Amino acid sequence: MKRACDVCGTEYEARRPASRYCSPKCRKRASRRVKAGEPVAQVVELPAANAGVGELEQATLEELDKVGRSGTALAKATLLLARGIDNAPAESGSSAAARFREWQAMLAKATAGTGVEKSALDRAKDQLAERRARRSQRGA
Repeated sequence: MKRACDVCGTEYEARRPASRYCSPKCRKRASRRVKAGEPVAQVVELPAANAGVGELEQATLEELDKVGRSGTALAKATLLLARGIDNAPAESGSSAAARFREWQAMLAKATAGTGVEKSALDRAKDQLAERRARRSQRGA
């Protein structure tokens, strides 16, 4: 894995993910700087945030507009979450899946009761919940 040295900025092939220095010489320089109270790492400019509207955010906005709820607080929160998913850096699968589930739940709440057609999965979940409710009423 290629990495830039924290002291001199030289790009080097790191043997471990936690590697920070290109050579023992730079490691000693960093150690001396820490003892002297100086900063070790170089300041790195981060790329500018994506100012454009992403695909998920655009689709969410269109869906909320279609049902006339784009101005609600819940709709704004749903759009912020969609923007975060669109602009997220590379994440692990479980992290991305959790964000997506959160967005799905918020969108469902934001469009609840508007007659928006549910997906086949949502209809199946609703049917299962109804059956479970009937069973629990029979057993009570």
